[in-house]
Order: sequence, then C-alpha cells, then structure tokens
Amino acid sequence: MTTELNGSDTEPRASDQVDAPDQAGAPNQAGAPNQAGAPDQAGTPAINRVPGASRDDHECQCDGSPTVVAEELRDGLAASSVAVSLLDENLRNIWSNQATDDLLDAPVDEVSDEIQRKGAESEWLFFDAGGDRYDLMAALGHSLELRTPMSTRVVGTRRPDGVLLWADLEAIPVAACQCGASWHLVLISTDLTERRFAEQILHRLAFSDPLTGLANRSVLEDRLAQALLRTMRSEVPVSLFYLDLDRFKPVNDEIGHEAGDKVLRVIASRLNSSFRPEDTVARIGGDEFAVLCEVPIEGQDTLERIRTALELPITFSVDGADHEVSIGISIGHAEAQGKLDGTDLLRAADHSMYEDKHRRNPASPPT
Repeated sequence: MTTELNGSDTEPRASDQVDAPDQAGAPNQAGAPNQAGAPDQAGTPAINRVPGASRDDHECQCDGSPTVVAEELRDGLAASSVAVSLLDENLRNIWSNQATDDLLDAPVDEVSDEIQRKGAESEWLFFDAGGDRYDLMAALGHSLELRTPMSTRVVGTRRPDGVLLWADLEAIPVAACQCGASWHLVLISTDLTERRFAEQILHRLAFSDPLTGLANRSVLEDRLAQALLRTMRSEVPVSLFYLDLDRFKPVNDEIGHEAGDKVLRVIASRLNSSFRPEDTVARIGGDEFAVLCEVPIEGQDTLERIRTALELPITFSVDGADHEVSIGISIGHAEAQGKLDGTDLLRAADHSMYEDKHRRNPASPPT
C-alpha cells in the first residue's frame, strides 16, 4: 500500500559529511626569492640567477665549505621519532633518520632512486587529501627553487606492499654552503596513518550500521529531510520504503544470534542489489530497514520483484552445522511532495508496512 502525504515545513538536519582535511600541496607563496643580489632576511646573499639557467651554473664561492645543517640533523634528530630527511638540489636523499625508513618500511635511498628513475611510473604513488594523484616531487622542487618553506596538510602514499600511509609534510630550504650558492631541502614527515585509520572508524560508527555497513537511522533522517526540501523546487515526490522481517525471531531464538547476524547481512546485501546506487538503504532497527528513493520507483511489479528477491532461502553455517531459513518481508511504501516533516513520512511508511503485514497474515495486528 502506498501512502501520499503533504505536511508542514521542516528544517534540514546536519549533513552527514565529515570535514575533509585541508587540501594538500600548494606551496606558500609568501617567500618568493629576493631580487638579484639582495640579501635575504637571514642575511644570506641571494643568487643572481640567469633566466633559464640551472642551479649548476653558479659555482660555490666558499670552496664548498659546508654548513652545519647536515651535522646538526645527524646529531640532534637521528634518534627522533619524527621522520626527517635531507635532500640535495636534485631532490636525492643525502641523509635520513631511522624514523623515515620505519615510516616507509623501506630504505629512503631505494625509494628516492625509484621515484627519480621512474617518475610517474613509480610504484610509489602520492595522493592529496581528496584522494587525487599529487605530484609531490614537483611541489618539493618548486619549494627548493623559490627557497620557500612548503607545508602540506595531508599527503598519502601507497607503499608497494599495498599499505596506505598518510603524513603531514613540511619542506624547509636551507643553504648547503656558506655563500648560499647551493641549497638543500629538509623534509619533516609526521605519520598520520593511525589517526586517519581512527577517523575512518569513527566515521563508520557515526554514519553506518556496524553490522551490515548500511546507512544508519541518523543518516537516513538527514537525507530524507534534505530530499523533502528539494521536492519543493523539483515537484518530484520522494518515495520511502519501510521493511520488516517476518519469522526472524525464531532464527535468533532457536539457532542463535550469530545466525541472526548472518541473516541480517544477507538481507542488507540483497537490498543493496535490489535498489539503485543513488538510493539510500538504511538499517533503522533490529530487523527493520528503510530505503529512500529520491526518484520514485513505480509499479506494483517492482515491489513484488524486490519482495521475491528478499524472500529467497538463506543458507549459512553455524558451529559446523548447515542451516537454511526462509524469511518473509513486509513492505510499506509512502510518497511525499512539498513541505513535509520527515518523521511524518517515516510514520506513514511504517503504518503502510503494518497494513501489508496484516494483509499477508491476518493474525498480525494492523496497527
């Protein structure tokens, strides 16, 4: 049975989207090189760069006397838990501490050499916070060329063994000799892998049903409220299906809760397969599900097709014993257009579901 409703205004609920970390990548432009020959803020003379010339065109005027940067890094940060490495003008690794090798689960020299040799074909792929490919080496080269520190909020890389790593990166150009003709890059990496993993778990707990992986009730209610607001402009009604399992309680009572969990997972999978990717399939109670369709599904034949797919026998094993159960499905359906409270639409679909249950089993109360 389908119920059509119109009601009062509703306010949108908070979105279920989790704030993404800041986008990775763009170097800070505040520190562009000084004009030719002018000293920088630290007192180091700037290099007179001929347009189109490479850094190798400028010979060191201090006989290559090194700064103490590398020595200070080795002495102060060799045992640090923060991954620190020093790159030369060609972005090749000069020195790195053990924490860097531990983060990459590979020697830095090997990783650096492979990236230099293979470029975009390297197995070491980098991603920004949005999951898009990120040209990290180009960004580092830009930082070194401009002698401008660069910070990226989050950069991810997938190691060749398949492990996805996430880190905050900071690149700091430093003079490699006393006259400033040669510059190196200090790279500091803070491992965020465990934090990102924890954020993903918290996101799933907040917005997903932990047993089935479907959307939970709060997500359904939020999307329903937003969909109802959109119907005021589109004048296309939204459809809501409310489903309740019949004969599910004996599975829990006679076989056990492990069997019940397996049945619920199968039903969730079948629901996902029966509806469209743009529909929201949610578990809203112990054996109750709901499906929001912003583009209505029409036709009684469609409902019966969905019912038939869900009521196919379910086979599983518990403690080495094989079982086959048949679960019935009561389906309620309500549509709404215009100004309406999502709670009213849920209530109407729930009432329609009980009418369907009573029609299929007159002994059930039609409440």
